[in-house]
Amino acid sequence: MRQHSDHGGHHLHSRDLQLPSDPDMLNVIRIFQALSDLTRAKVIFALTQGERSVNEIAVIVSASPSSVSHHLRRLRDAGLVEYHRHGNQIFYSIEDIHIAAILEEAQHHTEHTQIGAVHRAKRK
Repeated sequence: MRQHSDHGGHHLHSRDLQLPSDPDMLNVIRIFQALSDLTRAKVIFALTQGERSVNEIAVIVSASPSSVSHHLRRLRDAGLVEYHRHGNQIFYSIEDIHIAAILEEAQHHTEHTQIGAVHRAKRK
């Protein structure tokens, strides 16, 4: 069995590593790719406060309704937002509250790194 040394002098055995399956990892990548745009990240943050119409989102994120619709389509294709029609308007909301938690954690991480309070992962 191959041993790999981490930088702390500990040894890891390959059999001890528990990685998610490739399809699961690809789903994680898909989520981060969808969130890796400033406008889409703003849209998700806006939707953490509740359901909104395309026009409301456009005002909040300072973008045109057509641009917001394009970004919402990407978020919808990634399974991050859902929508329903009410008359001639389309209202969007977050598909899964975990997405809001991911962004919140990323924001906390950013705040901590800016003040130098990074929480290091504990090594076994």
